[in-house]
Parts: sequence; structure tokens; C-alpha cells
Amino acid sequence: MSSKPKYLTKSRHKLASECATKLFYASHPETYWNNKEDNGFLKALARGGFQVGELAKYYYPGGVEVSALDYETSLAETNRLLTEENVIIYEAAIQFKNLFVRVDVLKKVGTKIQLIEVKSKSWDKTDPLAHRDKRVAKKGHIRHKGDWPSYLHDLAFQTFVLKNAFPSFTVIPYLCMMDKNAVCTVSGLNQNFFLTEVDGRTQVRVKDGLDATDLGEKLLIAVNMEEDIDAIFLGRDQGAKSRKELKMASFEEDIWKFASLYESGTKASPQLSSACKACEFRIKPEKENEGYQSGFKQCWNEVAGLSEEQL
Repeated sequence: MSSKPKYLTKSRHKLASECATKLFYASHPETYWNNKEDNGFLKALARGGFQVGELAKYYYPGGVEVSALDYETSLAETNRLLTEENVIIYEAAIQFKNLFVRVDVLKKVGTKIQLIEVKSKSWDKTDPLAHRDKRVAKKGHIRHKGDWPSYLHDLAFQTFVLKNAFPSFTVIPYLCMMDKNAVCTVSGLNQNFFLTEVDGRTQVRVKDGLDATDLGEKLLIAVNMEEDIDAIFLGRDQGAKSRKELKMASFEEDIWKFASLYESGTKASPQLSSACKACEFRIKPEKENEGYQSGFKQCWNEVAGLSEEQL
């Protein structure tokens, strides 16, 4: 029997982008406890994101959902649908080498593909550059503010996989977000999208008979992020200096490094920083008493030589 492929997915790429060592800890949940498993607030945010994702489908009607969860079946179904001249696919499965993504909404018209990633984040269309640091004036360079790098690197990863999997297509990346300027004209709109648990997975059940006319004013807006994604690919997303000038690996180099680490099961050498304070693998004593190990302690012991008592 062939073993299950070890693909670098969106969530694994996001984790590795934060800290490559976390990729190893997350791959061994039986050994390293993840505090995010206990974080009810984060889980509530994620569940709300499922509702926004379902709402987005009503703004791209007539699509086909790829519901299969396994790699082989979902890829075969997606590839079959992409042979059509024009098609909209929900949860399209895309694979290139040992990279794999599920695209929220994929709209294909001829040889052009809109890759639409849905986020439960607001967008002010009156200030289309609000996500960038306006102080960065050097032509061709961008610095993204706040938590925007995380969102855009996620979109860039999907774009990279899709472009390489289907090089003959033109891929245009979009973020679909809540329109900050829109007004909800339907009372209790969220009650049309019921959250359920099936086999431990969160799913959305839509109210029977719901259609676009029941949703009132459009609340989501799709924003073309091509310029921002190109800046990431070209290493010009670090502000006034490029990744090369800062002696950083390119976005593509990082992808292949992360994919290799995950596929081989290799633990990346820890890189200590102030961000370690918020590490989700920094566990409470009671979890250690249950037999789990602290990834945080292992990193600091390995690099700084600090003992259990010092941590």
C-alpha cells in the first residue's frame, strides 16, 4: 500500500512562514501540545470564517463544489472540471510537485483564472492602499502593514502553486473580504448559515431555499492583489530594500525549503526571537504532566542552553 503523500499545504506553509521549527512540532501532535487547540476565541473566529466562505459562494453562483477530502479524488475532480471552457469551482484542489492547496473559489474563463481567497477581514474601498505602509516610496517596493503579510503570503503561496500546475493559464489573485462601506440590509443574515460538526470537521449547512435575493446588499468585495503578489514573488515586499539586499531567501526558496522539511520530517534549527513569547508550543505545566513535551523549552534549551528551571 502506498503511503499518504506529504504535501506542503496552505496551513503548513503559513505555520512554517511564522517559524520553520513549528512545522516539526505540528507534525507530531501526539508529542507536542498546541495551545491553539484550547483557544476558544481562535476557534470562534475560524468558525465565523466558514460562514463568510459560504456567503461568498452566493456571489459566484453556478459553481461546482469539490467535496472529496482525499487528495487523489479531489485532484481528479478538479482537473476534470478545468477541462471546461468556463467554470466556477468551490474548494478546487491544486497540486504541483509536493505542494497542495484548496482554493476557496476558482473562476475560469477561457485561459484566464481568477483565484479568489475568502477572508473574514474588512476592506475599505475608499482607501485601497490602507494595507501598505505609505512611507515606503521607492518605486516597485511595498511594505505591508499589520497582519497583512500573513494574508498575502497565503494568497501568494496559492498563486505560486496554481501558476506552476497550469502554466498555460493566466492566474489573477484576489482577496474576497467584507466591504467596510456596505450596510447589512437583512436582519439575522448569519442565521441562514448553520455551523455543524461532522466527523470532527466544521461544516456549514445553508437554510433551505436560500438564494442571492435573500441576502440583501452585497457585503463582500473581491480585490485584485496582483501587484502585491508580484512584489512578494520579486522580493520587493520588505519595504525600501529587497529580500536580496536584506540577505533573505526568496519567497520561492522558502517554499521549497519548507516543503523539503515537511516531507523529510526534518526539524529546522530554531531561530530565537521575541516572537517566541507567543509560541503555541509553549505549554502549561499540566500538559507536561499529561506527557506532552514543550517545543518552546526544547528550542531554548537547544540554542541558548537554558535548563528546565531557567525556563
